[in-house]
Amino acid sequence: MNRVWVAVLIIVVALAAYVGVDRLGKKGMEYYATQKIDDMQEEAAKKYPDMPLTDAMKKLGEERARDMLSKTSDTDQKNLRAAQMFYGFYYINTEARVAYCRERGTDIASFANRFQSNNRAELARAQAIYAKTGGKPDDMLDMLRPAFAKTIEQDMKDVTAGAGVPLEKACALFNEHAVELADYIKLPADVRTALMAD
Repeated sequence: MNRVWVAVLIIVVALAAYVGVDRLGKKGMEYYATQKIDDMQEEAAKKYPDMPLTDAMKKLGEERARDMLSKTSDTDQKNLRAAQMFYGFYYINTEARVAYCRERGTDIASFANRFQSNNRAELARAQAIYAKTGGKPDDMLDMLRPAFAKTIEQDMKDVTAGAGVPLEKACALFNEHAVELADYIKLPADVRTALMAD
């Protein structure tokens, strides 16, 4: 691969969604998450007008995640917030991106499998954190599917724009460069540190 083509995925979906869970409960979650993404897209575009939208949202999301984690002094609560962010990051790449490509007739299982393998330790830690709380992170997937779909749609547009290929070739890129892309997409360091901390 001559150059990096992917716009790194944002963690903002999990951040935006889980800020609202405590206040809205499950019923209002889908609307809240989608609205939050719209708001953050607008803010990111204004704050970083010279960046592709996905990169601008990633940067804004990382800033907000870092701020949220730094303001959380309780270790268990910080672990939980980091686990929530990890699950958003994980589901976007293992569920939403896969569904996006499946709907377009392309199987990107090789990318998803490599991504899962690369994040095995983080997933085990997030599962352990959730086990302590009695929560079920898989419940989040159903509530956030519309927000994930919208985020992936924008991400794939930015990926293809960066690669100089038409949008209909986005999934083919993930097949052709599955290992490189799965290895490139990383959980932000601040989130990983908070997730793995005891």
